[in-house]
Amino acid sequence: MANQDDLFSGTGPLPIVQLPVTQQERVIPFGKYKNQPYEILLADASYALWLLSSMFAKLQEQHPSLLAFLVSRYGQPDSTPEHNRLQNRFLDTEFALRFALAVSQRIRHLGSGLATFDPAALWAYRVRDKLEREKDRAARMRLYEKGDSLGALRDDLMEQAQRLAFVSHTGHYTDGIWHNAIGVTQLQFEKAGADVSYFVECGATLVAKPCVQDEFSDFDSIGEQPINISSFGERDGFRIEVKPIVGDDYPAILRSMKAVNDTHLLVGEYCGAGATWDEVVRIFALSGICAVRREDVEQTPLPESFKTVAIQALSAEQAQDIVRAVYSELTIQTGP
Repeated sequence: MANQDDLFSGTGPLPIVQLPVTQQERVIPFGKYKNQPYEILLADASYALWLLSSMFAKLQEQHPSLLAFLVSRYGQPDSTPEHNRLQNRFLDTEFALRFALAVSQRIRHLGSGLATFDPAALWAYRVRDKLEREKDRAARMRLYEKGDSLGALRDDLMEQAQRLAFVSHTGHYTDGIWHNAIGVTQLQFEKAGADVSYFVECGATLVAKPCVQDEFSDFDSIGEQPINISSFGERDGFRIEVKPIVGDDYPAILRSMKAVNDTHLLVGEYCGAGATWDEVVRIFALSGICAVRREDVEQTPLPESFKTVAIQALSAEQAQDIVRAVYSELTIQTGP
């Protein structure tokens, strides 16, 4: 829904005149709610929005009072080149990522969080956790069990250390560099009332690969699964209403967005007189909607980590050294 001119001032390209009508005339003349009062459309926002988008010309020509009622409640439908140009900005992955950074604290934290994916530290944590738990369990069961279960676990971890691998679920990983670790997925236009919807996500796992592999896959294709050592991932979704111009009709925009559960508003230009832009942002925030201007999105820096992240490779020898060190630390004083 794009054109934000004052619909009753005659300044917009498609002026709509509010005609005086009697209560008897305020009934819907056709369709799903034929012969019922206009107000019933307030309880079925999706149908009202459909009428605005698909029946606008008919309403303008034949039923101007009904059109005026709908526009006063939900605003004018999206149909301008300015709206389409702003909507199409999301075809640029970098713009979509900048938008996500501008509106989502979760995505802002994601870039810095990538630096914490240290395979050596994650493997050391896993080894220590497994050995400490087994040491405690073996101490409690000493009277009932024979054998060196802690030593057996150490041997198993030594074997796993030879099969460690970093697996990226987004982007691609090669030669120690994770490329495009954070990506845009499921980008769609005009989905369930949103002008634009998509996800920004990132994911990777440190695994111990299966013992048996086939010649076509990193992982066994006949049943054996990789052992998950540690996972890293984040995801956030966006349902966006795009408005090239917003003025004092922002309450109608807010109502229409709430009707279709949109979560974000992108504004090309704000020119309202009745409220400052900061006040509009706060008003939308009260309904759980984040409003942002295009200029703020364009000025949002894109961290380098969104493009490439160096992941320090962990060799089998280094992984086994970690197992030996932790095992020795836990057994040097008390014995296995």
